[in-house]
Amino acid sequence: METTNSKSQLMILLGILLNAISLVMYNLFARLKHSDDFIVFIVYFIGIAYFIAITINNMVANGWRIFKLDVRHFFLLLSLLTISCFTINLEINVFSEMPTWLFIAFFATYISLGLQIFFPTMQTYFSAVNFFFLGIGSMLALYFTLYLMPTMPFAFVGLVFFGFTIHLLMPIILLITLLVQVVRARKTFLQTLAYYLGVALPIAITIIYISAYNTANQRIHTANASIITRPLVDLPTWILLSQSIDNDNITETIMKGNFVYDSGTSFNFFSPNMGSFSEKKLHNPFIVMAAALTKELEISDEERIKVLRTLFGNRHKATQKLWTGKDLKTSEVLTNIRIYPEFRLAYVEKIISVKNSNQYEWNQQEALYTFNLPEGSVASSLSLWINGEEQKSRLTTKNKADSAYTTVVGVEVRDPSVMHWQEGNKLIVNVFPCTPQENRRFKIGVTIPLKLENGKLILDNVNFEGPVAESTLETTILIVEADKKMENLEIPSYFDEIAQNKFEYSGSYIENWSISFDKLPISGKSFSFGNNSYSLSELKTKNRKISMDTIFLDINSSWSEDEFDEVLSFFKGKEVFVYFDEMIKLSEQNKDELFKRINSLNFSLLPFHKIKSNSALVISKSTENSPNYSDLKESNFMKELSKFLTTKSQTIYLFNLNNTLSPFLKTLKQFRAIEYMEGSLADLEKIAKNSKFPVVSTAENEVSITEANMLIKKVVGVENTGAPDHLLRMFAYNKTVQEAGKNFFDEKFITDNLITLAEEAYIVSPVSSLIVLESQADYERFDIDENQNTLGNASVLGHGGVPEPHEWILIVVSILVVLITSIKKFFGR
Repeated sequence: METTNSKSQLMILLGILLNAISLVMYNLFARLKHSDDFIVFIVYFIGIAYFIAITINNMVANGWRIFKLDVRHFFLLLSLLTISCFTINLEINVFSEMPTWLFIAFFATYISLGLQIFFPTMQTYFSAVNFFFLGIGSMLALYFTLYLMPTMPFAFVGLVFFGFTIHLLMPIILLITLLVQVVRARKTFLQTLAYYLGVALPIAITIIYISAYNTANQRIHTANASIITRPLVDLPTWILLSQSIDNDNITETIMKGNFVYDSGTSFNFFSPNMGSFSEKKLHNPFIVMAAALTKELEISDEERIKVLRTLFGNRHKATQKLWTGKDLKTSEVLTNIRIYPEFRLAYVEKIISVKNSNQYEWNQQEALYTFNLPEGSVASSLSLWINGEEQKSRLTTKNKADSAYTTVVGVEVRDPSVMHWQEGNKLIVNVFPCTPQENRRFKIGVTIPLKLENGKLILDNVNFEGPVAESTLETTILIVEADKKMENLEIPSYFDEIAQNKFEYSGSYIENWSISFDKLPISGKSFSFGNNSYSLSELKTKNRKISMDTIFLDINSSWSEDEFDEVLSFFKGKEVFVYFDEMIKLSEQNKDELFKRINSLNFSLLPFHKIKSNSALVISKSTENSPNYSDLKESNFMKELSKFLTTKSQTIYLFNLNNTLSPFLKTLKQFRAIEYMEGSLADLEKIAKNSKFPVVSTAENEVSITEANMLIKKVVGVENTGAPDHLLRMFAYNKTVQEAGKNFFDEKFITDNLITLAEEAYIVSPVSSLIVLESQADYERFDIDENQNTLGNASVLGHGGVPEPHEWILIVVSILVVLITSIKKFFGR
């Protein structure tokens, strides 16, 4: 008997040890992103080996009486095979990626089951808690049993021939084990009550969630039906739907549907674990059950994506790619910043390394990045490292760049990178191929006007959306180009000052940060190129007398009723209009009902082309999300608006009640289609009383940079030089955007003059893109000539030429200084 007990104890210790090893290997496999397939088989064979060991041990002790198997051994085997299930699922996707709470629930279930088996005589109150979690685990096992029910015949057949399919039977085996342990236990009333409460809790949560899901689904259906039956409007149905549906998590989940979530109608045994929405698919039991019990929406996939892109901020995820990027990660970000206080601008370079964590060396994936730029910024540099060497970009038209990139990536599968301009102060960068053999590295350079607020100049970091930036390392070197130490410089505390006006940060990637300092007088120096000089001066506004004979309120969900009433009080006696399918004049009788109706809209799109006034004042308050200008390209709304902007003779004044501007209005502002001002209700009241609106007047050879309150002027001849080349880049960008906006959806807007201007300044704009190709032959094949008479790719030295080796030496030396300083600090503690 003692020998039998000692062997049994040995099997228990062996089982615990093997469970620990399997857990370590599972975590290793998950962290290394499937770097070695053999780990899957090792974890599985550990379970099989333990099964053989406990079977032999039972046969020695009990002969062929298999039901005499020690329940403790069986539990440890069950745990091993469950770990094997999760490990295999990382490679063969029976279930897509699961939420963290589901792993916690499984862990709690097994801990509770183990305690019940090993310590059946626990104290009553502690045991009651344990039974509560056994109840939750029973429902969890029941769900996965039902989910996998269609695979059961295959699982039993495969069990006879291969044994591997036992993983599909694990939920039902776990369910039976839980029920047997609960039924056999000598339960008190408290323990029984705890178990049924544990059963009832997930059922109650499921009922509540399905009810909320069904209600939200019905609201979407009702909104869609009401839109279809509305009188003819100029906007597409998907935009009206985006305006009308609830902007909440459940609605977003419903709209994502099969793009992102498992539906429970099919299995992903050998398909990539990713959605068509550039993100991995997820398996959430509540969503699976709610979707199965709710009527499918009669909305096309294309319209769903447009709604997600517009209303829920999924524009980056909805951007089309030629290849997947599901295993990519942003591994390192190196940022080099030069600030020019006397010119109210900065140049920011970011060198980004992309890691492909797929286990197969031949695997190739495409990285897509969206860079969010401060207003008024312009991209002026792109590089891609090919075979260990930095290859700089060439500038060409957007159509040529698109054609070259699509052919090289989609057909020939070779090295390119491309950068495009996108409305709303965004840049799109594609990089291909990213392989597991080495990290892919690329560089962008951006010229940024410093934002002037309350006498302070502010620089915000350039952040991005793209491959996940978890555990990403970052090094930032920031240099303020000033002869004396900057006073009142407000910089995050994690930056170390390594020399006068030189700062460095090294650590984990930080997405959002800013620095600020007191504004300095604008320098009188200029930048000269091509027998032209570019200089700065303070931007001066003039108060223009306007009649304000008609007022238009651009109302949406961001307005409060108090704001609405107060604005109306400013313009008593004036004709005030709102828009809902048509321009409607407000009156005492209809204003409350109209506000309530329009205030429910998630965003607004005021049809400026329907404003029939020579001096109209539009009062707006924006939301962050709305369609982009280009999203409306094929609509009657945009056709009429484009015609209006091309031929309009009247001036439209827009006052924004907050500092947020929708993408649609932001583009109109960039195109200089409106006279713009933002401020408070008090500022608006002054305008109403004085009938004066601040405007900026510029000559043909001038552009205004309102963010920095400065004017860039172009004159013929060489003047007092010494300014950075970024003056020309910002001048050209603003001029290009302004001219392109007049005929944005007409190919005529891509004129030779605009292309020449963009090429001279070497900037990404509505008419130009930057592209890096693998060889000279590729450039020749796509008719992308080497740019002549141009500043070329920008650099941290601001001279516009090709960077010299000492620029990189400066970065390396700075990093070494910080490393040495950090080591001294560490050992000096």
